[in-house]
Amino acid sequence: GGALNRLMVRESKWTAARMNGSDFAVLAPGAEHPDEVAREIQNAFREVLDNHSMPEEIRLPGAATDFHRGDSVGELLTRLDGALLAVDREGGSSITVARKGDIDMKPVREQMLEWRKLFDTAFRKQLFSTRQYPVLDRDGQLLHNETQIHLEWQDQSIDAERIKPWVNRLEMSNELDQRLVDLALDRIQSDGQPVCVGLSAQSVTQRAFLSWITERLSTHATLADKLWLDVPEATVFQHTSQFQKLKNRVGDHGCQIGIGHGGHRLVEMGQLQGTGLDYLKVDSSFTRGIDTNEVNQTLFHTLIRVGKALKIKVIAEGVETEKERAALLELGADGFSGPAANRVSG
Repeated sequence: GGALNRLMVRESKWTAARMNGSDFAVLAPGAEHPDEVAREIQNAFREVLDNHSMPEEIRLPGAATDFHRGDSVGELLTRLDGALLAVDREGGSSITVARKGDIDMKPVREQMLEWRKLFDTAFRKQLFSTRQYPVLDRDGQLLHNETQIHLEWQDQSIDAERIKPWVNRLEMSNELDQRLVDLALDRIQSDGQPVCVGLSAQSVTQRAFLSWITERLSTHATLADKLWLDVPEATVFQHTSQFQKLKNRVGDHGCQIGIGHGGHRLVEMGQLQGTGLDYLKVDSSFTRGIDTNEVNQTLFHTLIRVGKALKIKVIAEGVETEKERAALLELGADGFSGPAANRVSG
């Protein structure tokens, strides 16, 4: 991740993302040769492995493709999946460039059909469950429990990192978010502790979800003030008016709503003045090693100042060590999550 971030700094128009546990993607507008981009990324990864004395036998297969105006995200990802699957089967660290129509998509299409069938069954039979991870305040008291979706299926334990990419690709995020909210309300009713759900961009921007959650909170009025909602940072900035409508609706019922995995658009944070944002969760890339990383210390301190100006809580994500936790609290963090929070909560 660090290697990709450094590459994105150099190539300012490029964007990097983590697709799931082991897959990364880079969008490189303006690049003329997909194979050269893929090789550059692969070399950056290889350098990291070399610096950690990791064996050359570790495979780094890659796939690349051109994109043009009018191409859908689903089409591009299907094309890349098919190419990557073929390379991975061969073994080694080769790179393939997929063109429209030149890759056999049948294996990926079959996978999509299987996942759709699995999800349809899971929704119908209510097979989804959640796992809880604590978010604590400065004094170590619970702010809320974050939820991660989980599914037990035919002797397999399927976690969120495998579920969400396929849910997004099949455009079922709205349905999954509804299920997560229902599970959260059930949990609140069961133990009385506040619960946080991460919403997808699809749900935030759809009028149908706004109507649905308004109705749900109306029928669970005594539980609503213990429900927290995380929204992706990019969604808040790109769809501010829709976010504002969602905030107004859920806020009327006492819900708190904020940004999850945030901090990447620091210079634009002032635009959120007046939106009613309740909190900002700062991505772990800004908190990791903060006890010794002066750059991260400066960035986090600035985020704290912005948070105070906006009158919102600033919560540090992914805090691993006691030293990191102490440094973040000294800088002014209002709360924290991660392994350090798991240990404190026992």
